[in-house]
Amino acid sequence: VGGGPLDLPYLQAKAKAIRARDWTPSFSVANAAKDGDLITAAAQEAGIRLDVAPAAAARFRRAADAGHGDDDMAAGYL
Repeated sequence: VGGGPLDLPYLQAKAKAIRARDWTPSFSVANAAKDGDLITAAAQEAGIRLDVAPAAAARFRRAADAGHGDDDMAAGYL
């Protein structure tokens, strides 16, 4: 993504953490799952269909269930 429209500092930071397997939390997997669920619920109440948010929340829940709930959300990669 370097140099492209998705070359964002946040993406670069999370990609670096994933490559280094550095799960030092700045925003935990458990919080990412919770927020994904809240976003999905709010969208449903508003009659809006989301595809990515529910999938991301499910991925974070799986990572939490695998023991990574307190790790940085980059551990959702696992």
